[in-house]
Amino acid sequence: DQSEPMLRRARRRAPAATFATCELTTYRPARRFDRVLFAFVLHELDAAARRVALTLARDALAPGGAVTIVDHALPTMGLVPRAVSALVHGFEPATVVDVLRDGFAPELADTGLVTARRLSLAAGLAVAMRCRPG
Repeated sequence: DQSEPMLRRARRRAPAATFATCELTTYRPARRFDRVLFAFVLHELDAAARRVALTLARDALAPGGAVTIVDHALPTMGLVPRAVSALVHGFEPATVVDVLRDGFAPELADTGLVTARRLSLAAGLAVAMRCRPG
């Protein structure tokens, strides 16, 4: 993450975890990780940068490790979730349109990551995916 306040909060909530301030597409860890988490960040990147970030995450995994993505999604049911989605996504960057339309399927396929588990969150406004090298 590049937000030091967010990292301070994360460190308080998960003191045993490793956190780093970095540019997502240039991070080269000195060790392997059991889990790599992208929380509401990949939609900020264009498709090419998402591929780079996911490739780096895949390469940073220890054997048996997983990449988890939590990000925006487009709800498929209900007027309220769709209205909230339209409002929230009206303020997001243009790259979110790709994510809402395609999810992360193209980038995951290109980087050799396979979705092992997918959960819909917040009435469909968000998605969580656990991905493993395939």
